Amino acid sequence: MGKAYEEEVSILLAHRPHYFNQYVDWGADLIFSGDTHGGMIRLPFIGGLIASDGGFFPEYDGGVYRDGQSTMIVSRGLGNYPINLRVFNRPELGVITLKGE
Repeated sequence: MGKAYEEEVSILLAHRPHYFNQYVDWGADLIFSGDTHGGMIRLPFIGGLIASDGGFFPEYDGGVYRDGQSTMIVSRGLGNYPINLRVFNRPELGVITLKGE
């Protein structure tokens, strides 16, 4: 059988970052998310302007967010859906290395 661990880590892959509060309530330690495409159009010093669902100024448009013991990493991604447009918003492919203590 496998080795028993003193502490387990819960990793969640979730398409929509705007449910971050629910993911925290579920007990997710580390969340990988995307969907907003960085706001498609980014305003310098402000952030994303339009979310992929049509909303304005998405709260979680790219980067690292923390709430208590939970961390969410939101990728701006590579695509342009639903419109073929990116302004001040370079595509990104995140590389995350997980290390134990």
